[in-house]
Amino acid sequence: MKTDTTEKGLEAHITRHLCLVNVFEERHFSNYNRVDCVDEDLLFNFLQATQEKEVMKLQTIHGSNFRSKVLYRVNNQIKTFGIIEVLRKGITDNNIKLKLFFDKPVSNLNEKDLALYDQNIFSVTRQVHYSNQNENSLDLVVFINGLPIITFELKNELTKQTVKDAIKQYKTNRDPREELFRLGR
Repeated sequence: MKTDTTEKGLEAHITRHLCLVNVFEERHFSNYNRVDCVDEDLLFNFLQATQEKEVMKLQTIHGSNFRSKVLYRVNNQIKTFGIIEVLRKGITDNNIKLKLFFDKPVSNLNEKDLALYDQNIFSVTRQVHYSNQNENSLDLVVFINGLPIITFELKNELTKQTVKDAIKQYKTNRDPREELFRLGR
């Protein structure tokens, strides 16, 4: 079997590893909502599976605007506090708290917390088109519960590219005004 040494081959290898070894879910780039910087279906699947009562209350309050109101609140909180703080503390909307991530419990004795942790959805998406201005894409993006947390530009020394080329690409070809690259994201 021939090894694919291209950048696409490296993307495929990393994705396969994350999905097989670390139980990540592979997602298609078309699932990414460029405006709200989220894999919307994963976020709402996670919320529904882990906090059904809270989701139902918010659906009653917001009606058909439920998704857009929650996305607005998530993005507003990320802009104000940063992604790490929002993942740690969640959001509150109309006095209803939603957690966006469940920490791994210290021990396996608390079965409820372990079950909630196990419902976190870790995913990876290749060739994420992140901009509303153009069709630029990132090689890989890692998400937790639909929220992007790590972006990758892969380089391959066999094609005479190094990590320095990736850094240069982020500095010169990635607009920091793009929502995904904004400080705190």
